[in-house]
Amino acid sequence: MPLPLIPVAIALAGIFGGAVKKACNASDMMDEAKKIAGDAEHRVKIFEEVLNERKAITEENLTSLGQLKLNILSGNIHTFVDKFSKMKNVNFKDSIGIDELRNFNPNNQEFIQLKTASLNAVEIAGGLGVATVGGVLAALGAYGGVGYLATASTGAAIGGLTGAAATNATLAWLGGGTLASGGLGIAGGTAVLGGLVAAPAVLIAAWWWECKAEEALNKAKTYKCKADEWIANADKINAYLKAVTERAEQIEKLLADFDRMLAEQLEIMLRNLRQNQSYDWNDYSVADQKQIAITALLTKAIKQVIDTPLLYEDGTLADESSFVEKYRNAGYNGVDTKAKVEKLLSSFPDKPALNKELVGRTLLLKKDIVCYEKDNSSSFTIKAGEFVKVTDIVGNRYRVYYQAGHLFGYLRAINVQSNNE
Repeated sequence: MPLPLIPVAIALAGIFGGAVKKACNASDMMDEAKKIAGDAEHRVKIFEEVLNERKAITEENLTSLGQLKLNILSGNIHTFVDKFSKMKNVNFKDSIGIDELRNFNPNNQEFIQLKTASLNAVEIAGGLGVATVGGVLAALGAYGGVGYLATASTGAAIGGLTGAAATNATLAWLGGGTLASGGLGIAGGTAVLGGLVAAPAVLIAAWWWECKAEEALNKAKTYKCKADEWIANADKINAYLKAVTERAEQIEKLLADFDRMLAEQLEIMLRNLRQNQSYDWNDYSVADQKQIAITALLTKAIKQVIDTPLLYEDGTLADESSFVEKYRNAGYNGVDTKAKVEKLLSSFPDKPALNKELVGRTLLLKKDIVCYEKDNSSSFTIKAGEFVKVTDIVGNRYRVYYQAGHLFGYLRAINVQSNNE
């Protein structure tokens, strides 16, 4: 009889219906997993493109700034130091009364350093080591260039720049010359810059074939969390690189303006030299002496701009470079050359009254010490018996590297002075 088959049919229908429902649920979960993973991957790709574009812009601006520094040192500054080094009996102190030039003369160590830097810049700009020149431009833009270029030889100067660039997280991450000179590369730089690592990868196809729907959904959600974290870091890095770019553009514009002023004053100075046919300071009129003083003051100001770092070696934006914003806000339109130079020089932070001999030294702390963040927004305590390395002097504080915590911070003078090596 066919009737007994009905319960079997009903049972089979129930099983089949449950299977269909499960299949539908699995299909829905799989669709959701695909959507979650696909959306996250799309956002990561967009931010990667934005970040790569910003990196390229930043490297281009640093390279452009480095090229300008090199051009100025090998151009107008080289012309000035070549002529000024031949002058005898220079006495700005009595004749001119410009405090900034009190000890500025052809025998002054600051002038000798500038002269060496300009000579090396001429050789580099002339094509010496062409393969390396492109590699140092970004570093020259990021660092104070006179100190590096004033080393004993051109090769040592280039080595100093490329060596410093290799320790700079930003330049290593950007690539360019740093990679060419054996720097940290992308892997090294990204570890320092906000913990940004390689963008999370998603292998969607593998999920569909190797995972159950529920597992695929869980993996998609995990991927989304990683992608969100990466995007948040990428956004911070993008903002940071934008700040570096803006500061580089500001300094480049400032240097270009002052280089034009120096070119104008040099033309007058060279004309006076030809007319007087003498390199003896005492053979010049007071007016001509003042004109030479203005030219020297311009050169000194430009040197200080070139020698001010844009970045610290850990890749952070240098506090010292903020002088350019202070100068821009001081209002310099409509004033003469001397007033502009004086405004610029007054915009630099006061020289710290701290022990410069501590820079580069590793100190053993005798007592607990509070180490502040750059903007004083937070602080952390380093225990007695720990080591810190003094890397720089910024304002009235020592900038230190706390080795055990892999942290940078700032110590007030009273704390550092109580420590011994």
